[in-house]
Amino acid sequence: MRNLIVSVIGTFLSKRILSIRNNLKKYLFRVAIILFLTGLFNIIPGCLYYKVVSRANPQAQDISENLKGGKVFVVHSDTNSFGWNDVYIINDSLKGTVFTDHYTSPDLRNKKGVNTKRYRQNKGQQAILNEVHLFIKPEARLGDGNSSLSIKDLVRYDLYVKDEIRNVLTWITGGTFLVLGLYALFGIVILSLALLTGGSCPFIYTNSGDGYAFAGEIYSGAIYAPLERNDYLLLPEIVEENGILKLKMTNELPEIQYTNLAELFVIDHGENREVLVDKYGNYQVSADPEHPVEAFNFNGENILEILSDKDSACYFGVNPGAGIPLTDGAIATFELPPDVSSGKLFLRARNSFWVDIVYKNFNSMLGSYGDNWSKKQNVSDGNKLAEWTLSQKIPLMVYVEKNGEWTFCDYFNPAGPMALKDDVIPIDLSGLAPGKIRIKVESGTNFWEIDYLAIDFTKNPPLDVKRLALKSAFNERDEKISELLKYDDLKYYVQSDNKNSATLAFQNVEQTLPERTVILHSKGYYNLKQEAKGIPRIAKLKSVRKPGQLLEYSRDLMKNYVDEFFISQ
Repeated sequence: MRNLIVSVIGTFLSKRILSIRNNLKKYLFRVAIILFLTGLFNIIPGCLYYKVVSRANPQAQDISENLKGGKVFVVHSDTNSFGWNDVYIINDSLKGTVFTDHYTSPDLRNKKGVNTKRYRQNKGQQAILNEVHLFIKPEARLGDGNSSLSIKDLVRYDLYVKDEIRNVLTWITGGTFLVLGLYALFGIVILSLALLTGGSCPFIYTNSGDGYAFAGEIYSGAIYAPLERNDYLLLPEIVEENGILKLKMTNELPEIQYTNLAELFVIDHGENREVLVDKYGNYQVSADPEHPVEAFNFNGENILEILSDKDSACYFGVNPGAGIPLTDGAIATFELPPDVSSGKLFLRARNSFWVDIVYKNFNSMLGSYGDNWSKKQNVSDGNKLAEWTLSQKIPLMVYVEKNGEWTFCDYFNPAGPMALKDDVIPIDLSGLAPGKIRIKVESGTNFWEIDYLAIDFTKNPPLDVKRLALKSAFNERDEKISELLKYDDLKYYVQSDNKNSATLAFQNVEQTLPERTVILHSKGYYNLKQEAKGIPRIAKLKSVRKPGQLLEYSRDLMKNYVDEFFISQ
């Protein structure tokens, strides 16, 4: 199955690359689906493969193709290698500025000293893709202090480029799915997928001291007014300027966003502490996190290494083959110390884009009834909406094994697909004997990407917590909107267009303990903008809306996309 998918993906993309220009929306969505399917496996971040493209006796036109983009030219004689910048061609000669007489490429050898043509972005080795290597004849005469040579003296040139086929093959076979590489290479496609599916929420950017950096999303999954909820987003990178903490809230998707409240919690605490606020508004501290001693997916595959560190290496889900399960997740084993009856489960995860794809397809069945449907949901029973969401396992459900049976504990709210989110929930461990305990996190298959899982059994120490109300807030038209966001009331800051943005400012306070954590507390909901057209598929809608049936629908949809790989050939 995997090898066959590899072969068809390459030809599928090559056949459609020209058609994308004329049918962007249709094929962009399809390509994004393919990229998603290639990424449903265990991953090691920042690792990609390259290949060497060589040409013997290159001519001027061969060289000129690589003069743009600021590439580094490395000239290899029989005695030395030196680097050129600012390379250009004049007449039949190649000229450049020598910036080093002893150029050394990044060391790409593995621990055994073998070059596997693999580079790691997180080690800066991707610079090799910016190199053009020129090999010259032994008798070649270099002029102007090694800054010029005749093109006729070139024996060959080597150009290092990304080995896309091997990268895709690696993703498919589960050896190394490269998150950083994927998002660097296909960032536009992934963002376009978000725009096409439209299943996110307000984006938050923080002042990093060097512009605004993306921090995450707020109140994800609260797509109707009755689902309005509080959200607590960790802001890991926010810099004070003149005593002010600033952030931006933007609408970048086809949504109408209703934000009720925005305030900051600044929490001062001791060193080596992780502090988060759970969905109930309670502060939880991780002082001595216990990592799993074992971790497996529902197929029994070992995923311990993936879940043990916050490294963006996520567990996406099982191979989308013929036996796609309805649910998937992780079963982690921890060591429970004596005299402990509760713990705090710390998670770093996000929703996958697959949830958006499933929901978009589900909504398309509403046809022309879509607008009326949304209006009804906005005045419906919030408890019933929440129960339906849980029955479809859209949140990440948490269970503890007690007496050989899985006991439901709680769930993590949707986190959105655009950034990994740190979250925590308290869990009841009463009645469990010291020793090994098992905790299960479960959702619809491929609904979540899980990066990290740990538990802390320590008691929460005292914290110095201060709540910062808005000092000021202005929208993109420089209109004051702070009164709409200061309090939890019936006033909302409404972002109805994807050009809407707001700049929020908070007066900072003096830090009292060695470390500080900043949390954005917000509250709100949003509505998706949908194209309401076509005949509603009433019978199918009623079927899918039954408890658990969205999982069946998701599996069928996944099978359809996998089958499309073969039909398209």
